[in-house]
Amino acid sequence: MINIKGYYKLIIILQIIILISIRLIYIILGGPKYILSSLTNDDSYYYINTAWNTKIYGFVTFDSFHKTNGVHFLWFFIVYALSYLTNSKIVYLNIILFSNLIIMGFSFIPVYKFGKKIKNEYFGLILSTVWFIQLILYDIFFMGMENTIHNIIIWYIIFYLVKVLEKNDKNKKKSFLILTLLLVINIWVRYDSIIASSIIYIIIIIYLSLYKKRLSFKIILMSAFLAISGLLILFITFYWMGDTFIPISAKIKLNSAQNTTFNNYLTNIFIIITPKIFFTDLGVGGLTLSRIFTIIFVVINLKFLVDIIKKKEKDNKIKIILLIISFSNLIYTILIGNLYNPYFIWYLSLSIIIWVILLSYILNLFIIKLTEKIRNFKKIKVSSYFEYNQVIIFLVIIGVFVSLPFSVFLNIISDYYSEIRTSEFHFFRYNTALWLKKIKNPNIIVGSWNAGEIAFFSDRKVINLDGLVNDNNYFNTILSNNDKFNSTEFIEYLNKMNITYLVDYKFYGFDPIQANFTLIKEFYYIVNSVQKNIQIWSR
Repeated sequence: MINIKGYYKLIIILQIIILISIRLIYIILGGPKYILSSLTNDDSYYYINTAWNTKIYGFVTFDSFHKTNGVHFLWFFIVYALSYLTNSKIVYLNIILFSNLIIMGFSFIPVYKFGKKIKNEYFGLILSTVWFIQLILYDIFFMGMENTIHNIIIWYIIFYLVKVLEKNDKNKKKSFLILTLLLVINIWVRYDSIIASSIIYIIIIIYLSLYKKRLSFKIILMSAFLAISGLLILFITFYWMGDTFIPISAKIKLNSAQNTTFNNYLTNIFIIITPKIFFTDLGVGGLTLSRIFTIIFVVINLKFLVDIIKKKEKDNKIKIILLIISFSNLIYTILIGNLYNPYFIWYLSLSIIIWVILLSYILNLFIIKLTEKIRNFKKIKVSSYFEYNQVIIFLVIIGVFVSLPFSVFLNIISDYYSEIRTSEFHFFRYNTALWLKKIKNPNIIVGSWNAGEIAFFSDRKVINLDGLVNDNNYFNTILSNNDKFNSTEFIEYLNKMNITYLVDYKFYGFDPIQANFTLIKEFYYIVNSVQKNIQIWSR
């Protein structure tokens, strides 16, 4: 019998090396087209360009004119620190993407530690393999955005949840304080995570009280002080950055929350809960499948709840953990997920991790049943060779090496042969930025609603007109106005800021002609066989 006990860490290290190497090869061979079409999106450059300009101008700004706090706290300061490593924007972008790879490599540490703690080292290996397949197949954690750091914080939260809920944890007080700190950092990573963090914190306090595992009043007081201090640091820093206690981007999204029918509300929840592991974003077109997976998800969680109520001891810890994080994610989805559409994939780190754990748990049950069946099937003489750990080795090898060609197809081949040439959309935005860069007048000021890529690659002063990385005054005078971009205030704003070019593929109902702009250039791209364009208007 092959014993993997001494090799499981080596296997995980190999997974990390393969992941980072393959992703690095994609970046090197794919070049700008791969980076623009498969990794970063426009929102990525809201962080990157703001951090770069903060270094240059000495205050937090996207456009060099306005203070802004329209970024998530922790990731912004990470990319800001990275900006001091180089004076080249292209090198800077690659440093950020490489840091994504390193962070995702480190994410295997809490993944394995959680798996080992909740069951055993073999389950840790199963969990790390499912996580590897998720990361090798899809790019969602390599976008240069906050979800890269978000996932590793969530995994550590889940690991310390296990430690806090354990009966025999000798360091329960320390574990509880670390969990509190991680829940605060979770909010630092994504401001809207305040919902999930608060729910998890409240559930833990209630659980420890009900099951007579009470922590001392002193520890609870220390925990509360830690949480309040962390939130105060966050709010005060946001106010220093942009004169509001919450990110201006959060204010805008809350203000633009859509009134929706009950049916549409449910539809959005179905889509959000649907697993993104091994699936592309199903969207509205995949609604039927979304509903099926949502029903499966609910049924499984109800089964877990019944098992816990009936005090079935088998796998109780993992069921409790899944229930806690699933409930917090559901409340988060209900409160945040339907505020506005579309609901983007990088908001769904917790949902993805829940499905990784759930599928790993189901896979582990399948392996146990399979080995029992094989062992008891007397007609097969070699059945003695089929042990639990050997089946795990086999599936790990299959999972790693079968997923690699699929990864190559999804990340390289499909980009060139797919009819849905979304890559053209990103690449034409890049070409638009290069066109603006070639304009000889160094003093031009550009206005754009989707301003990230255009600002970063054009090296021009680009004012963000959707307001997400603009200032609070723009929100109060323009975005709070019922007419918004069709108001006289907006035209006055364009004149006041001396905006000489308007550039975008979508003008949100605004007609540049009414502000004395003339169409001077169009870039055409194809999406779903439909021709669209990016327009450049000049005064």
